[in-house]
Amino acid sequence: MEKKGEVSVLVTGEKMVDDEDTILERKKERSEGWNELMQSRKKERKTSRREKKIKEIRSFLNTLKLPEGLTKKTKLQFL
Repeated sequence: MEKKGEVSVLVTGEKMVDDEDTILERKKERSEGWNELMQSRKKERKTSRREKKIKEIRSFLNTLKLPEGLTKKTKLQFL
């Protein structure tokens, strides 16, 4: 039985792990998971923008009509 004020320590192999180490490891795992999620969302947004551009280009090549709402600068970039 533990006495009041004692801290449990889990020993695995040569490294000692206490409650603080466990908490830090969990925070690290959450952080890495969050970063991976944000990276995948970023890639999805880039992909959807590229797909939109490809559709505009394909439409232009079929109809020879520029997409609506282009400024002079974006029109030159598109062409």
